Amino acid sequence: MGVDTSGITKTPYGIPVLQKFRIPYVLSHGFATLRCSWLLGCPLEMKPNLDAAARWDDPDADQRLKTEAAYARAYTQLFPGQPIPESVGTHCGAQFAATRERLLNRTLDEYKSYRKWLWETDLTDEFSGRVMEYSWHQILGQPAVDCPNAGTCFCAKFGLCDLKCEEHGCKGRYFFNFGELPAKWPEEGTGQNGWPSKFWHLYDV
Repeated sequence: MGVDTSGITKTPYGIPVLQKFRIPYVLSHGFATLRCSWLLGCPLEMKPNLDAAARWDDPDADQRLKTEAAYARAYTQLFPGQPIPESVGTHCGAQFAATRERLLNRTLDEYKSYRKWLWETDLTDEFSGRVMEYSWHQILGQPAVDCPNAGTCFCAKFGLCDLKCEEHGCKGRYFFNFGELPAKWPEEGTGQNGWPSKFWHLYDV
């Protein structure tokens, strides 16, 4: 890929992303996730269901149904008085940039209430974390489903405008393998079967 790896020891994986990230984009939009590929989280992650029979702590219940039930209940506490969205979707990982104005659109009391909910919820970290993961974009003023075209996203946010893209992703940018991680991951990869090669983190977004 043309990456000079001489003298490299270990680079924090977020640095290349932040180096390419275009600050004017977030200044003009107010909010921007630091991912563009739709895996995982888009085009929608869940359909919250307050009436779901599944409970989050039922070991035999379907995982997605448990998440949708837990999210719906949590939504009424995080956003009191607001209708529960029919669908929720955004790039997974809760990695985003936001302007000062967007942050200040919420009051200090509201931010304290989110913290209080995290302290007091009976949900395990697995579920409370997913609730917040798919709430931050709404807290900061985005619609419940926030999944822009991947090619447009890569171009506008990172200046990567010559990629071969479909709506959900761009060739060579991101691959999620539902399997075991290769040895010495993430510093090294196999370069096969969808796994990136060594030093992938220096050029991938």
